[in-house]
Amino acid sequence: MVKTTFKDSPIAVYPTQGNHDTWPVNIESFETPHSNVNINGFKDSWVQWIGQDAVDKFAEYGYFATDFKKPNGELVAPGARVIALNTQAMNTDNWWVYGMRSDPGGQFAWLEAELSAIEAAGGLAYVIGHI
Repeated sequence: MVKTTFKDSPIAVYPTQGNHDTWPVNIESFETPHSNVNINGFKDSWVQWIGQDAVDKFAEYGYFATDFKKPNGELVAPGARVIALNTQAMNTDNWWVYGMRSDPGGQFAWLEAELSAIEAAGGLAYVIGHI
């Protein structure tokens, strides 16, 4: 539906998963990369929007970064990046993270490194997420 609706649109699509994109809802494990059946079921449908490198990162724990581009492929600004967080890591209804509250899936360490690299390059970050 999204691909059809925005196919010829001047709007770029940057997807992110939410709490109802997994089953049971609100529940996602961060113990082992590539272990989420739900993510691995829909990740490949995002390649056209975020590229293969971002899909590969997303497949690990549900977060990724990619160049922030217009639909014509041109960067929004030099060094511009979209960062999509997996907010399930902060969801208090997600009982899988009770035992790993410091940094589920290494997302916060990764985010810090991404933001540092963007800042060092003089770029900008557009951070998205959905709970």
